[in-house]
Amino acid sequence: MSSVLIVQPYSWKSLHSQPPVLTIQTTCSGATTLKLSPGRHVFSIHTKAALGYHVRLCSETPFTFGDEEAVMSQLTKESARFTDQASSIWRGLSRLVSSFSDEQDQPAARGTLEEAHCPQNINTPQEKRKHRKALGRKLTSEERFAVVALTIDPSLLANDPKIHSPTLDGASKPPESWSDREPTDGEVKAAVVLQAAFRGHSARKILNASKSGTKEKLTASKIFLDMWPKVESDAAKHAALLLRYIIDHSEGAELYPCQRDEWTRVTFADYSVSLPDAADSWVLVFREVFQVHKEMQLVPKVYSPVPNCLLHVINNDTGEELDMLFNKVAPHVYRPNKLGYSFVAEALTPESLPSGAKWRMRLIGTREHLPKLSRKTPLNVFSVKELRDYYVPNDKNLTATFPCACDCRRPGNNSVSDFQGRRIDPSVRSGPGEAGRRQYREGSRGNSCLLLPGQQSP
Repeated sequence: MSSVLIVQPYSWKSLHSQPPVLTIQTTCSGATTLKLSPGRHVFSIHTKAALGYHVRLCSETPFTFGDEEAVMSQLTKESARFTDQASSIWRGLSRLVSSFSDEQDQPAARGTLEEAHCPQNINTPQEKRKHRKALGRKLTSEERFAVVALTIDPSLLANDPKIHSPTLDGASKPPESWSDREPTDGEVKAAVVLQAAFRGHSARKILNASKSGTKEKLTASKIFLDMWPKVESDAAKHAALLLRYIIDHSEGAELYPCQRDEWTRVTFADYSVSLPDAADSWVLVFREVFQVHKEMQLVPKVYSPVPNCLLHVINNDTGEELDMLFNKVAPHVYRPNKLGYSFVAEALTPESLPSGAKWRMRLIGTREHLPKLSRKTPLNVFSVKELRDYYVPNDKNLTATFPCACDCRRPGNNSVSDFQGRRIDPSVRSGPGEAGRRQYREGSRGNSCLLLPGQQSP
């Protein structure tokens, strides 16, 4: 009787199954070598054996093998290639700053930095400007001058209109005679002359800052002596922020080798609540609104001691429920909206429920700043109204009609209806209607369970 071991790439952010990279089929024992390309890889290992198996993994480099908790916690960190490249750029930048007063070492230090931060086939001088992000704030005019003197590229001053375009206040508005009119040819020529003179002045000032013994050189050196220790106080963090900023603002980001490891990187947040102490019944487990402030792909995953548990996600702006696949919420790109997204979990509890059972949802994304709850902690106690009676369907197969008044003035006020009868799939319909009349406009439909997301009142 043969046994099988299958190794295939795995990602929590995709439901697509990728072809195996290794398959071993044997009736006794077997071994093979799997050669991997440079970078970070995530695999799932599947084994099938009639009686039992023993698997031994050996590698020349460190790796993590274990359950989902052990592996996913490692994937929140940057990959080794990313860390190595960030450290290389940081060392080049530190050498360039430390040798600012050394004219002989400056060209070599500048070449080292260029080689470290510019991937192959990329040669954009604008990249030099990116390391100002290491301070975590906007640079002052003096610090900008020091940075430009360090790179000897005056064009960087003109390539940042957000910094160098002042906002006109009430006292500096142009005179009324200039409003709603086109400048004359003489005025345009005068403006061009002034701009050219300013650029020439800036270029000469920066070139003087690169020469030893000048006043500008001493000023820039003093600025670096005050600024750089603050940056180097947390070098690893700033190195990662620097490379991440360069990649996010580079047109050739895909040419960075470390970018090939991005598909393995995850960020997650857990939300857990206690299951209600109600045996053999339908219960509402979780109902919260999450605000999405930036477009991102998310995958919610549920860990529940109750097998019959479903999670629903509703866009509160449109009232539509997101697609599900095999009773699970499919990966989806969440976009910012007004009322957020409602995450609602329902469950059918068994006859015997474990004491202190916990339900947990994990939101999995790629980057930091995952959606946040509209409140500090999730609630697990809800107002429930239950109606039980015997009903006989009429000639239109209508079993029962219940009026319900809901306060939907606040975003995220959701109503959840569960209907159970002799049939396992009763059709439930809900919609706004008029009191005293049995005419209901088209609303939501569902089988057994119906979710009514909160909407803004008209």
